[in-house]
Amino acid sequence: MSPEIIATVSSMLTVLGVSCGVSVWLHRQTEKRLDRVEAKVDDLKDDVVEVKIAIARLEGLPPRLITAR
Repeated sequence: MSPEIIATVSSMLTVLGVSCGVSVWLHRQTEKRLDRVEAKVDDLKDDVVEVKIAIARLEGLPPRLITAR
């Protein structure tokens, strides 16, 4: 094998290895951020439920179509 072929193959393997490493790193970073966003959404969901309950208590029962005499 000529030195040019060896250099070409080794540089291709290096580029492939680096791009795989970068891909794995980006995937991990994305997963970390998504976990943080999911935690924030869960907190907001709990707050929204509490606000809905508070509003329902303030408004009282819905008006009836047929009134009692």
